[in-house]
Amino acid sequence: MTRNQLIKKLQESPGNPEILIASDSEGNSFNTFDDIYTGENNDLRYIRDGYEIQLIGREDVEDDGMTEREFSKAKPCVVFFP
Repeated sequence: MTRNQLIKKLQESPGNPEILIASDSEGNSFNTFDDIYTGENNDLRYIRDGYEIQLIGREDVEDDGMTEREFSKAKPCVVFFP
């Protein structure tokens, strides 16, 4: 889901409801939504390898030997925290 898709979905919801986060796709547990990290200047990205998602930041290019090309191929993201 993209930021714009999320905004559209939220705008469809009446009132000002609390946002909850499910622990998994089955809804085995829930928590309130307390914070969001958007990165700075589009510097937070992710790479999906099968079911595993690896978050990467701009510092990974400098510190972990990732190339700028590898970083640019990763998808921008935001992270929600319970």
